[in-house]
Amino acid sequence: GLRPRPRPQPHPLSKKGIDLLASFCLLSAASKGMGPKTGIRGYPYLIAGTTGAIAGYLLPYKPLVGYVDGVLSDYIADGALLSVLQRVIPSIFGASAAVLVLGASRRVRAHVVRLLLAWDGWFLDRSKENRKWIMLWGSALRLLMGTKNRGLGGYQDFLPSYPLPSLEETLYHYLESVRPLLSIEEFREIHESVEDFKANDGKRLQRYLKLKSLTSRNWLCDWWVEHVYLRNRGPLAVNSNYYAMDACLQKTNHQVDKAAEYIWQMIRFLLKASKGKIENILNQGVVPFDSYYYNHLFGGCRIPHEECDELKSHPNSRHITVLRKGKYFKVEVLDNRGELIPVRQIKEKIQYIMNLAGDLEDERLIAGLTAQERTIWAEQRKVLMRKAVNKETIEAIESSLLIVYLENEPANDITQRSSVCMVGRGNNIWFDKVINIIIFPDAHMGHNIEHSCMDATVFEHMMEVAFTSEHYNDDGFVVDNGEPDLHVDQVKQLQWDFDGHHDFLEKSKEFYEKSRADSDLVVYKAPYGKRVPKECKLSPDGWIQMAMQLTWYRMHKTFVLTYEAATTRMFYKGRTETIRPVSEFSCQFARCFDDPLVSPEEKKDLLSKAIHLQEMYKFKAMRGQAFDRHLFGLYLLAKYFKLDPFPKFLGGNPFAYRLSTSQTPVRVTKEWSEEITGEVGGFGTVLQEGYGVSYIISGEDSLNCSIHSSKSFAETDSQKFAETLNESLHDMKALFKSP
Repeated sequence: GLRPRPRPQPHPLSKKGIDLLASFCLLSAASKGMGPKTGIRGYPYLIAGTTGAIAGYLLPYKPLVGYVDGVLSDYIADGALLSVLQRVIPSIFGASAAVLVLGASRRVRAHVVRLLLAWDGWFLDRSKENRKWIMLWGSALRLLMGTKNRGLGGYQDFLPSYPLPSLEETLYHYLESVRPLLSIEEFREIHESVEDFKANDGKRLQRYLKLKSLTSRNWLCDWWVEHVYLRNRGPLAVNSNYYAMDACLQKTNHQVDKAAEYIWQMIRFLLKASKGKIENILNQGVVPFDSYYYNHLFGGCRIPHEECDELKSHPNSRHITVLRKGKYFKVEVLDNRGELIPVRQIKEKIQYIMNLAGDLEDERLIAGLTAQERTIWAEQRKVLMRKAVNKETIEAIESSLLIVYLENEPANDITQRSSVCMVGRGNNIWFDKVINIIIFPDAHMGHNIEHSCMDATVFEHMMEVAFTSEHYNDDGFVVDNGEPDLHVDQVKQLQWDFDGHHDFLEKSKEFYEKSRADSDLVVYKAPYGKRVPKECKLSPDGWIQMAMQLTWYRMHKTFVLTYEAATTRMFYKGRTETIRPVSEFSCQFARCFDDPLVSPEEKKDLLSKAIHLQEMYKFKAMRGQAFDRHLFGLYLLAKYFKLDPFPKFLGGNPFAYRLSTSQTPVRVTKEWSEEITGEVGGFGTVLQEGYGVSYIISGEDSLNCSIHSSKSFAETDSQKFAETLNESLHDMKALFKSP
């Protein structure tokens, strides 16, 4: 009969060889699932997996050993292999179990932190009764997240989902916001429309939003980017992009040195951010801000299409595009290992470009093509790229890390420099690119930023870090002892072929010149900052907002729908929400301010009430409890389902803000100071008949304000608005300083 297979004898393989093979297997198991594509940081998993593997190797799980010994031995005759498996299988089991336990515990911890961060009490209720709970809440967060800053990208798993307000709250607050702006009859009609919507179609649309909020951590962000930006067919210049300009003491007056050092610092920020080595912004030192939109800094570009544009990033790009006198140059700033080249070599390349560009200006205004309406530019781009030389040039521009323009025309003052950065000259801004840097001959510098991929709070962080990190010697030259660039002549000049397409340039030049002529930008710097509002125990931001309400009323004797941006970056992929500063109190304050029959005490009381209401609304907006973004979602669904009749309160343009405002926060770095990193920035008016006002409260007695309007609308005047705002701030200060 058949005899059972004899049990294999141990192979005379050395114990050291078995240990080495087992170690290789357990380390492979421990590192399973790690890497950049998983979105997790691998070191804790490597440590846990290795620990579990060693434990399984040294203290093998008996049932597993029995399985190997009792089952595999019937099929494996090689004693050495069986000995290895008797050690490796428990090691793999231990590593896998440790990684799974760590992963599960991390997911549980992430969900607990999300619940803690979703609590609004720490932000909206600072009463003494709530203080102890806030302290416990903060301690729990520090225990779960640690006290060391995790860097950009390190908090994304912890951020709570973007909240969806209830239909009833949104409609109620909407009615309260429009009441001061409407007549009794107009308000009655809007109220009836809102009540009908709430009782009928609103419930159905809210269910769809609720479903989206349950299946996505941010129900708004993709709709917002697509419909507000990418599907908008208007031109990017003025209408969408924003600018940022230095307004501080100059560290150098040398254009080439400024360009080289600033480029080096910006690219350094990109490289450190990609590795999570830039500190994440924390509110109160505990609550992290979302960092998702930093991803678009890496070679980001908006690609035009006929119906809907596309956002692309190029994280593996190694070059920048430098423009000089309308000519385009491709410059490598990272070496073959992806390391940033020394600032000395960047300076030599910049100087080489200055010499190569010569004195002859390319007057074709090629960059002006990107300033046109999006559908027109998309069609022209498609035609141009049929020629290989144009395709190579456009792809090099779009994939570059950023664009730098070495300006050859001086600007007389900060308003003129800001206008160059906002509207351009037709040859200095590629409006599709996420980051355009303009370096002026006197080494002042500014930026033009594509808006769809990130808001100003993200770029402000990058800009402030670069500003505070710049370093020059006493003569204003870059400080670098690196090796000279032996291949500076490898800078590549990019070429164009417009044969048969010169009409593209003529049409874009005509459109651009018309847009530039219509732009009315004034940069206003005033000696009014935080000091007076703080002495009055009032919000500086609310103070400026009420000054603008008073300014508008003094100029037009009416009140208009006003927009103020609030950040929602305390939520996953959060961007902005709307603060509506107009209220019954703000209107009463503006009406009575110049009335001599109204006592100063009554004016102060109305101003205080208006500011407190604006501040409360701002805090609620930052916590996702405002209503404009919710109305936007309902509006999109109503359009999609083609509601008939369409809700009257959503008809026309329900978001037509004649006065669009935003405060840009500063001091995101510890090194910030007004002298070193002072700046101003702004955006265009949303409506032709309105204003776009951006302001930075940069000090106790310092306000930098960008005011933009359209010259084609006779009732608006940016200079007059600035002068009237200055009077309003002066009079409000005098009101509280009077006995």
